[in-house]
Amino acid sequence: MATGGIFSSGGGYMQDTSPMDMSFGASSSSKGPTRREHTGGRLVPVTALMIKRAADNKKSEGDDFILNGEIVNQVRLVGQVRTVQETNTYCGYTLNDSSGALVEVKRWTNVDDGVKEQNVRADIREGTYCCVIGNLRSFGDKTNIGCFTIYPLKSMNEITRHLLEVSHAYLEMTHAHYRSESMQMDSTPSTSTSTTPGIVAAQVNSVLSPIHRDTCEVLRNCHKQFGLHIDEVVGRLGAKYSAEDIRKALEFLCSEGLVFNSSDEDHFQSADS
Repeated sequence: MATGGIFSSGGGYMQDTSPMDMSFGASSSSKGPTRREHTGGRLVPVTALMIKRAADNKKSEGDDFILNGEIVNQVRLVGQVRTVQETNTYCGYTLNDSSGALVEVKRWTNVDDGVKEQNVRADIREGTYCCVIGNLRSFGDKTNIGCFTIYPLKSMNEITRHLLEVSHAYLEMTHAHYRSESMQMDSTPSTSTSTTPGIVAAQVNSVLSPIHRDTCEVLRNCHKQFGLHIDEVVGRLGAKYSAEDIRKALEFLCSEGLVFNSSDEDHFQSADS
């Protein structure tokens, strides 16, 4: 069995390459308190580094785990077992997914466990790649996953699938986070009884320069899953502005939270689309 990291390829899969560092918890705290969404019982695919940073951001033991503005309880992690500890009441595992942190996993056992359950435990030894599903828990300064499902991977393709699901969850949660912030930014008290998306867009457009306004409009009218590649934006606005000016406009709009990177640093989506 290989002992290298499953997400590593010359330094690890989860490197500091995206604006939000793919940590689900790296949003700025300088904007003041914001309403937290709750994922409810939704299972969220994560990496060990995401769990660590969510735990580090907690102010006290009783605080929720926040991943990119959402309260998260139930998670799924794929990693390699580094240590196994078996007692009469639980099995403890240390998992490494090469994202930059280790995760402690604890699964409680009981005398009613069937043969199948016992066989699964027997299969999960040091060096085994496995999938863990459970709830995030904190005890003092320690964080672990209270595991209710753990099983060895049948195929290494499950690693690729997990990585894709982590990326998809990141995009989904980031999009929802930026949309929420955009709506809060424009929901200042007024005599109006409601604020429609059209009014929000009009308010934003009124304070933007022509190139910023046109760039926002192009992205707002795009309904592709991952938005537009920067070359597509240049292609649509190239008759009016230079490629360099369009790139600078995108950088400005990203810094203002009006657009954001989606699948990679060259794809952009409107926070108001």
